[in-house]
Amino acid sequence: MWSTKPVKPSKNKNPYWVISVYLHAAAIYFVATNLEHLTPNTVSAAEHVEALHYTHDSYKKAMQSRIDDMEHIKKNLDALAHNNNQITEFEKGAAENKTIEQLYTESEELLADIRTIENTYLQEKLKQLPQEEQRSAEPGNETPETNETTKKKEQNSISEKQAHKPTAEEMVQKTAINQRQARTIFDKIQMSEQAKQEGHNIQSQSKDNSGGSAPYDTNNPLAVEQHFNNLSRGNRQDLVSEMQRYYHATPFLSPELDADKGESPSKRKQLKVPPNNRQDRRFLFSRKLDSNGEKTQWLILDSWYFIGPYPNKDRANLHTRFAPETGVDLDAMYIGDNNRLIKWQHIEYDHLPIIPPEFTDFAIYYAYTEVLSDSEQNVWLNIGSDDQSKLWINDILVWQSSNAQKVWMVSEGRRRITLKKGRNQFLFRLENGVQRAAFSIVVSEG
Repeated sequence: MWSTKPVKPSKNKNPYWVISVYLHAAAIYFVATNLEHLTPNTVSAAEHVEALHYTHDSYKKAMQSRIDDMEHIKKNLDALAHNNNQITEFEKGAAENKTIEQLYTESEELLADIRTIENTYLQEKLKQLPQEEQRSAEPGNETPETNETTKKKEQNSISEKQAHKPTAEEMVQKTAINQRQARTIFDKIQMSEQAKQEGHNIQSQSKDNSGGSAPYDTNNPLAVEQHFNNLSRGNRQDLVSEMQRYYHATPFLSPELDADKGESPSKRKQLKVPPNNRQDRRFLFSRKLDSNGEKTQWLILDSWYFIGPYPNKDRANLHTRFAPETGVDLDAMYIGDNNRLIKWQHIEYDHLPIIPPEFTDFAIYYAYTEVLSDSEQNVWLNIGSDDQSKLWINDILVWQSSNAQKVWMVSEGRRRITLKKGRNQFLFRLENGVQRAAFSIVVSEG
């Protein structure tokens, strides 16, 4: 039988004072050691000015690179119009002494000049057609409704420009649109000239654009990115030959021809990838590929610099190019989402997936790392993201996910790529719609 003794009343009116003292001391210690996480992200006036400088500098660099590409296009279109097929070298301009408004105006003027060259070129081609085909292709033979609709669109466009002065961000985006339109014109005319030289019918060639794209200038970063744009899509791709051509600056090769192996696209799709059974695979966290290192089936890239969040309300900036895409400067700071100061921060991981720090809904992040390889070698990449993502390796766009909001999978996409000997730069763009943001890149022997 259990018995209890009566408890004598305490002389202290508050028997929990010791516990209270300990709890208050613990709270003070926690606040003192985590002050940077508990205080608001305030930005000093000097930091704000510096971040604005970096941001505007990135805007101007992005616009200047597109204007350089448009200048390059204009020169080459002039050459094609005068039956000179020699491609001029890509030249870079300087944007330091130009304002964003001046660069925007320059892009508008260049696009107008390029369209004039296109119209002249088409008129010359029109003269070479039989008279019956000329009449059907002449602009004057359009229906009255078409002409009237075109006039209304032009009037509406003029009135919209007069009513709305574009912001700096809008001018950056409009310059990007102008550059894409200019390159579309150039590719169309260049393919037409190629078809003419090869003895093909120009009209039938223009109706079927599935046979590849025009050659690209390996010295032109934007031409290179556009060339790899379609190659970077799809779950499984072999980019070894294309990357080797770029590394060794082999100019003007058609993408559908694999000169190294003579493999057809259908055969390349049947490439065997390393096994990915969860029970069999062995992971090692690192970013160094050394033939004398520890053997592993899968190497997880674990060391990353992060910057973000950049704004993406309602996914409106899904295709906006932010500063890291014009050049990675790890010392730079920018104005990000909600007018906050953002800087690069380094994080090492020992787990999957990689989760960006301080992630939030409707935002975009960039992650940067360098992979060290003791030799030029082919490897497989398993890539996964939640949500949309892109990956550049040594300025080559090798991966684009779908735009859908989706969950992370370790092998959402697979790429066979070539790493150069030494340092290889990896830039990953990660978009988050709602809730979780995550990604991973896992490397295996190729």
